[in-house]
Amino acid sequence: MEYKKQITEQEVATLFILYLTKEAQDIWPSIKKSLEDTFKERFIVTEEDMVASYDLALAAIAQDLQALKNLFPKDQAKRIEKWVLKSLADTEDWGKYAVHEVEKYSNAFQKSLKNIEQYGNPINTIPILLLYRWLGKNIDSIEVKLNGKKTGYFDPIIVGMVTHILVRQFAGTWKRVIITDGVELVEGDIPFDEDLNDLNDYVPESEENKPNGTIRYYDEDGNIKEKWLPPKQIKELLKKGGEKEYIRFSLRAHGMVLKKLGGSYPMVS
Repeated sequence: MEYKKQITEQEVATLFILYLTKEAQDIWPSIKKSLEDTFKERFIVTEEDMVASYDLALAAIAQDLQALKNLFPKDQAKRIEKWVLKSLADTEDWGKYAVHEVEKYSNAFQKSLKNIEQYGNPINTIPILLLYRWLGKNIDSIEVKLNGKKTGYFDPIIVGMVTHILVRQFAGTWKRVIITDGVELVEGDIPFDEDLNDLNDYVPESEENKPNGTIRYYDEDGNIKEKWLPPKQIKELLKKGGEKEYIRFSLRAHGMVLKKLGGSYPMVS
């Protein structure tokens, strides 16, 4: 009788996240260079590399979560997905953001899947949302224009290239890497009793709990937004006081609160 190593659903969820996060970090520099070399000034990433690679990982996680119900029994697939979301939620400083992003990607994919005639090929849904993250205010540069007018559609070549990257590099992780022939998946003896309902909506941390580098600002519609920035990007932001476009925000960095600074900042979709 062939012996198989047992692995629990909780362990699988953790390995899944770690693998895709590491893969995204490793491959992001070559992805960025390839896209920049191909599309030049039309593809200018506004995110720091660390954030951009993490957004890539979250998109890959959401993409592969869509395959769970086709790979495992219904109840088991649901439990694995919950463990994945719980593991993401436990990520220091990034937990709520990670869960929010993965659920946003997943919900958009399912919505597109149920109405293909209206939204088009569902496989492009997650890549398009990822492009919003990467390009920020530069997203308009990849929109198709006819006679100088916006069409509301993104360049299919750029979208197709990002879709190809996500599928080629990350699809099939469950069976290709995590659950191989020599592994037996078991439920485990740790009960999942935490309610994740309160993680569905991203709620900003209270002021005293915000990690250093959290900015709060108002977008062009007057809605308050929050985003975490690395120290290097904060310094660059503070240099933009002389620009014509202004956005009001509070910045908590290294224990210092700065209010009403000048400078433009890329919108968050």
